[in-house]
Amino acid sequence: FKRIHEDISLVLKWARRKSYQLRQAQLQRDQLARTGTSNTHYRPSARTIEDIGIADLCATFDEHGLAYIRKDFQRKFGERVKKQEVATHLALPRPNDFISFQLQLIAGHPCLGESFFSDFELYDKNGREFGFIKEENGYLLTGYKDRKGGAKSQQRIKLTPRQAVLVRQVIAITQPLRDELKAAGDDNWRCLFLHSFKAVSYPSKCNPPRWRTTLKPKH
Repeated sequence: FKRIHEDISLVLKWARRKSYQLRQAQLQRDQLARTGTSNTHYRPSARTIEDIGIADLCATFDEHGLAYIRKDFQRKFGERVKKQEVATHLALPRPNDFISFQLQLIAGHPCLGESFFSDFELYDKNGREFGFIKEENGYLLTGYKDRKGGAKSQQRIKLTPRQAVLVRQVIAITQPLRDELKAAGDDNWRCLFLHSFKAVSYPSKCNPPRWRTTLKPKH
């Protein structure tokens, strides 16, 4: 039991660090956006992302969204600027980024499993808040332990203030992707976990990965 406790503590230490890093990247992007200038002029001669201006890039993303950054990428930024580098500065979530948030929620509520987070809906089909709701006594997380959606499969989890903060952070991190999906009429905008699978690619919902020996979190 001592070894199990140590393993859990180590995993949670990693999860807290990773979720903090992702949140800080998003806050830094937003701060830079306030100091930069939105730029719709093409910079095909740029050799590095610094030639474009990181603050200006963040400001452009903040005003025009990811779809604008993605369209005619090489024409805007040149052939030397890499999409992955742009995605990093824009704090675009990747497929495995949300594991750290999910592990912290599972630590507080062991009843939560992979199926609960799969296709987790933040809004219902009518666009009303569903998965994460504020009540008089705090926040409630609502999902399903299987995707059939029956009454018995529904799970309603009362969150601590810290756990509610984690969910709000995920919402903030994914909001630019949600905005694009909603504008495009893509129903995936209702999901909580969204990612840009390949750098600045079109957003999609992000389900928990199936753990296997070849899938290990990066330090």
